[in-house]
Amino acid sequence: MSAITVNPQPTLAVNSSTICDGASSTLTATPSINGGTFAWTPGGQTSASITVNPTTTTTYSATYTLTGCTANSAGTITVIPNPVISINSPTICAGQSATLTAGGGTTYSWNTGPTTNSINVTPASTTTYIVTGTTNGCSSTASSTVTVNPLPVLNVNSPTICAGQSATLTTTGATSYSWDIGSTVNPLTVSPSGTTSYTVTGTTSGCSSSTTATVTVNPLPIVNVNSTTICNGQNATLTASGASSYSWNTGAAANPITVTPTTTTSYIVTGTTNGCSSTASSTVTVTALPVVTVNSTTICNGNSATLTAGGATSYSWSNGSVINPISVSPASTTTYTVTGTANGCSSNSVATVTVNANPVVSSTNATICNGQSATITAGGATTYSWNTGSSNAY
Repeated sequence: MSAITVNPQPTLAVNSSTICDGASSTLTATPSINGGTFAWTPGGQTSASITVNPTTTTTYSATYTLTGCTANSAGTITVIPNPVISINSPTICAGQSATLTAGGGTTYSWNTGPTTNSINVTPASTTTYIVTGTTNGCSSTASSTVTVNPLPVLNVNSPTICAGQSATLTTTGATSYSWDIGSTVNPLTVSPSGTTSYTVTGTTSGCSSSTTATVTVNPLPIVNVNSTTICNGQNATLTASGASSYSWNTGAAANPITVTPTTTTSYIVTGTTNGCSSTASSTVTVTALPVVTVNSTTICNGNSATLTAGGATSYSWSNGSVINPISVSPASTTTYTVTGTANGCSSNSVATVTVNANPVVSSTNATICNGQSATITAGGATTYSWNTGSSNAY
């Protein structure tokens, strides 16, 4: 008689799971009766639990064998693809803000804390930001680099000029320039009539900054100098004003200066204040001295002499008289100085009145009879004149 042994038929349960691409999952085969062996397809593992990381949705079958009896079951690993997260990487200038916008997910989380898909950032230097995007429970990250270009550091000169001059403004620190007067050249030449400020904007790699140049305009000094009229041989004093230092075309640097021209002459003075100069002209008019003439004469003692001056318009005599001519009666030979004046200038001339002494005349006396002749002899002179009409001495 035969005996039939009936072994129990086990059953098997295998779990399924859903994972994100790149993740792992553990499948566990749970038999109804323990003590058997396991075989997995694919993979060939022989343990009750296996850890897998498929890249696509995959079904794994488990076979359980116990005393020659087998049970089969399968578990499916559903693989959800990770979202492809995109994000912009802008370039900004220092001090500006950038908007970072992520895409490809349904929710987002930034390493700076916000959970919106767009954020505004203002980094002081080039900075990387990380965003995590999630869809259907699966996440991936993307990075954004905000490149921060520094603002150009501009330098520009601020010159001082004199009124009427030009100034050259030169800016450094950037690659292109724009001035508030509309010019884009560098250096820039300007001719302001008064102190003026100019703003220049310099740009490098799309980033700009501005600085200001001030052109200080010093006014020209208003130089004044006197003109004068002198007589030939006199000195003239020329005094300039309106500046702080002076230079004359004579080479002098003093103020005032004394000049003695022999003819009418112009003098140029240059006055300087704060480095700015202007000129003025002085004319020294030289008036010629009058050529004064006067007669000299000889008289006898007791007589008068007439002196007549010429060559001038007015006269002054050394005896105090101011008339012309004058009459004088010196007792001895005398000189008279006359000063003649014309156009304010005077010169002198000298007249000599020579006084001759009168002779002491003597004559003899005689006594005669009527009808006789007498000889009378005169002396003491060189020529004689008698009341008889004779000119002899006897």
